[in-house]
Amino acid sequence: MKFPKQKTWKSKKYRDWIKTQACVMCHRPADDPHHIIGKGWGGAGMKAPDCCAMPMCRQCHSKVHSSSDFWDMQEKWTLQTIHRALNEGILKCSR
Repeated sequence: MKFPKQKTWKSKKYRDWIKTQACVMCHRPADDPHHIIGKGWGGAGMKAPDCCAMPMCRQCHSKVHSSSDFWDMQEKWTLQTIHRALNEGILKCSR
């Protein structure tokens, strides 16, 4: 059975905000939003949705992509980023 391709949530506003934050690993200024890898969020040839992104400097971003040693921390860093975005009003929950 063939499944339809899933749409992914993208937000330039959120990605731009992530670039203004400190790197989740070393706390230097972030250069890039790193999208979670190695956890099944992206699928084959797909990047994870922007809600699964976290701020990273280029040096730490390269470390995460070159070694799976940091992969277990990605969920924690993603949740910390989402929590900060909610507190700052970048992301909003509707009720």
